[in-house]
Amino acid sequence: MLTVMTLILLSSPELVQRPAASQGFRPQKYALFQAHKILPPTLSKLVKMNGKHLFQGFDRGIAHPPQNVSAELIEREKRRITELVDQRAPFRQVIAQMGYVGGLLAIYLDPSLEGSHAVQKGFPYYLNLKLPKFLFVFDGYDAMQKARGGSRGYLNSLASFRNQHARILEVKYGAAGQNPYHRFSEQSAVFGVSSLYFSNLAATSAHLWYDAWQAANGDIQKTPYKGIQRTPTVIGRGERK
Repeated sequence: MLTVMTLILLSSPELVQRPAASQGFRPQKYALFQAHKILPPTLSKLVKMNGKHLFQGFDRGIAHPPQNVSAELIEREKRRITELVDQRAPFRQVIAQMGYVGGLLAIYLDPSLEGSHAVQKGFPYYLNLKLPKFLFVFDGYDAMQKARGGSRGYLNSLASFRNQHARILEVKYGAAGQNPYHRFSEQSAVFGVSSLYFSNLAATSAHLWYDAWQAANGDIQKTPYKGIQRTPTVIGRGERK
């Protein structure tokens, strides 16, 4: 079960104000926490019961060499979730594998990893600084399943956005004198890129976990947000449905 300390880590706005080096990928872990809340109830309950294993899996995934993370790798590791369920593996292993996929996604979607020093250092700092302001926007589970090319096509489209966002970050940090600790306003494109990274990580994690669970004939009754949301659902602080 998610421990009291874990919940404090995931919800205390005071912790967000410190530099990224002390955070241990707090924004990314909070994105995964948000993602688990909209899963089919049976799966969401299993994640909650095995929360520490989700984050242990994430820690393993985020340590993967970025140059080796691809849509193909993520798809392969997503299929491993299905295999573990089919093999009746302990649920702690299933949930750890879900966290591993989330860690790989955190790398895959990150627009800062190949950027300048200011971008690589400034983007995680800014993510931590502005985390309380981010919302989780979800497009409905059908969106990935009906995307051209399925999950691979969905991931490829996100990679295209990531590359566009990487260029935006370079321009904006250049204009800020390459200062990694510049506090861009919430009207800045940097805030938009950061917010989208957080939301895309939460949404794509939910999509892939759901897809793997469904492929294993897991219970998907009462799954929220199944249809494509023409006006995407906003989940988070000030949640509305």
